[in-house]
Amino acid sequence: MCCCYSTGVCLSSSSFDCNSLVGKAHIKRIGMSSIISSSSTYSAITSLTEVLKDLHFRTRYEWVDRGVREYFSRYKWSSWVHRFVDAYPLEKNAQDDVIFVNKVGQVDNVCHRQEGSDGDFFYMYSVLIIHLHVLLPFDDFTMGVLRILNVAPTQRHPTYWAALHAFRILCKLLGMTPSPLVFYHHYSTHPKDSISWLSLFGRSKSCLLTPYTFSFKSYENKFFKVGVNPSSCSNFYNGDKPKFSFF
Repeated sequence: MCCCYSTGVCLSSSSFDCNSLVGKAHIKRIGMSSIISSSSTYSAITSLTEVLKDLHFRTRYEWVDRGVREYFSRYKWSSWVHRFVDAYPLEKNAQDDVIFVNKVGQVDNVCHRQEGSDGDFFYMYSVLIIHLHVLLPFDDFTMGVLRILNVAPTQRHPTYWAALHAFRILCKLLGMTPSPLVFYHHYSTHPKDSISWLSLFGRSKSCLLTPYTFSFKSYENKFFKVGVNPSSCSNFYNGDKPKFSFF
């Protein structure tokens, strides 16, 4: 199954309809206060058109589920990203400096590709760091699970990551090395025609663990860019091929 994201193009500001779905979604999902700077006031905004007229929304991602495309990141400013990095560790060994974290553009969705950005990066949801303690770089098991389905980290629902973490812990307790193939022997996914987040389902006759029922709420608009330092490419590449799909 291939879920690699295709290249998008931009709509000009003149063709953007502020009453369109994406315009409403940008206000609804992010909130007016995050679109304007903190020093501005609501009284300075005369209309929704004035707020959004210079934004260029990308098209040709219609094959992605509309629910995914409605969310835009809260991490639009470097100060927000820096506060998060200061509060939560992202790397297994901070001295390695294999990655760097960057802000997300105003109209970037997790389904977008590089869109002209320099350097390699992929998106990560902050909930994975805060609640599931996912650290970078990923281990071989995690990258193997991503590679088999050819999906990006943000294409998997957080409950999927929780099951992955539980399986890893179980293997450690049993003195076993976690294997992506063994993992998919016990679990499967049910992808839809319109690509959204992949959820995990236990196979009825071989499910090892009960489903993780913790409700991850309001995670969809909390993602940031994880850039790969050129000097540390070996952590994410086999030769010139990435170990998992970035997009």
